Amino acid sequence: EQGTVAVLESSAPNTPWIRTTILLPSHRKAIDISYKLRKVATLKKEAAYFAFPFAGKDPVFRYETQNGWVNPAKDELIGGSREWYSVNHWAAMTSDGVTDVVIPEDAPLVTIGDIVRGKWPVAFDPASSGIFSWVMSNYWDTNYASSQGGDFSFRYRITSTKVFDGPGLTRVGWEAMTPLESDIAGPRSPAHAVAKLAASFLSVRPDNVVAVTWQLESRGTESMLRLEEIAGEPEQVQVESPLLTIKRAWICNALGDKKRELTVGPDGLHLQMPAFRIVTLRLQTEAKDGSAGGAG
Repeated sequence: EQGTVAVLESSAPNTPWIRTTILLPSHRKAIDISYKLRKVATLKKEAAYFAFPFAGKDPVFRYETQNGWVNPAKDELIGGSREWYSVNHWAAMTSDGVTDVVIPEDAPLVTIGDIVRGKWPVAFDPASSGIFSWVMSNYWDTNYASSQGGDFSFRYRITSTKVFDGPGLTRVGWEAMTPLESDIAGPRSPAHAVAKLAASFLSVRPDNVVAVTWQLESRGTESMLRLEEIAGEPEQVQVESPLLTIKRAWICNALGDKKRELTVGPDGLHLQMPAFRIVTLRLQTEAKDGSAGGAG
């Protein structure tokens, strides 16, 4: 990717080599930071963090969970952890009309305002407006490695918005953490299946509903499609494909067991999705040229 690149080499306790690469992309608003480091294993108690010291007064923090986002100052249950949080795609700090965002591509644990000091606070009271990525620790003696050593890589994307936009941040995070994949169309695929160099294979509308999984089920006669609503609003969803005709569709449980058949029309499949819900579907499809394509 084109842009301006800066490289820094440094060291830290028990970390003799740290290579930091900062990329300022030419065509998107972001700062991409990658760390490569060599860590010396030790049995002494230690933890390692990457700090993102954002500046802001009276900060409001949020982070994305599996199917929504949380403001730890308001949404945490009594007795929940106030020292570290598991991030699905992003953690954000809003202050003075700006939202600063960290997308931790390889390390899902973050701490807010400070590192973990073992105080087990009963209230969320961050000491600063910074976000810390917690990448290593040997504080615990059971069910956990007693030391961390070797060569490691960690990647982060930093961006900002004027207004907090949870669905938009989720889409940006998804793009950063789930890069484009390629697959080879085998000899059974119709030669004219994709007539252009670029084509859409699946369409899910509106944008606030994303396709999390689409895969063949074990017998290869149907496919499983999992959708997630990311805006916190009930949505009327349309699913269609320019290459496949959806013949039948079913609502399923999380294991893929069929529960209720849905009506399929000439313009694809329509269904109602509740806010922040994850819905699993089974689809029976065929290629639009009429050839066998039972699982899409």
